[in-house]
Amino acid sequence: MEALKDLKENYQDLDVCLLIFGSGPNKEIQESIPFPCKFMGFITDDYTTNLVYNASDVFVAPSLADNLPTTILESLACGTAVVGFDVGGIPDMIDHLKNGYLAKYKDEKDLSKGLNYCLSNKLEGYLLPEFQKSEIINQHLALMKEATKD
Repeated sequence: MEALKDLKENYQDLDVCLLIFGSGPNKEIQESIPFPCKFMGFITDDYTTNLVYNASDVFVAPSLADNLPTTILESLACGTAVVGFDVGGIPDMIDHLKNGYLAKYKDEKDLSKGLNYCLSNKLEGYLLPEFQKSEIINQHLALMKEATKD
C-alpha cells in the first residue's frame, strides 16, 4: 500500500489501474488504494489467466518470503514484466532491469521505483533460459537417464 501511495505522489504522469487477484470487490481496500482498481476474483482457467496477464503492463509480486512463485513465471511467460522484492527464489526469475525489477527487501519506495521503471520503459517480461519449457524437459530427461543407469 505504501508503494502505491509513493507511486501516486512521486510519479504523477503514470496512468495506472490495478487488477487485484484473489478476492471479490472490497470497499475498504478500494478506498485505500490511490488508483482505480478492478477486483478479478479467483481465476481458475488458463485462458482467463493469460488474458489478464496479457492485458497488464506489469505484475507486482510483493512477497516477503517465497521460493519460486508460479505467478511470476506465468506473468513472464505472457510477456508481462514483474516487480518483486529481492528475496527467496524471486531473483532467480527476474533479470533486474531487463524482464522486471528487483526491489530491495521490504523497501516500499524501491518497489514504487520499480513499478515506475517498468511502466515508463515499457519493459516486457520473458522467461529466462533455465525456465523455458524445452530446458526443463531436457533437465528432467537427463535426470531420468541418470537415475536409470545400472
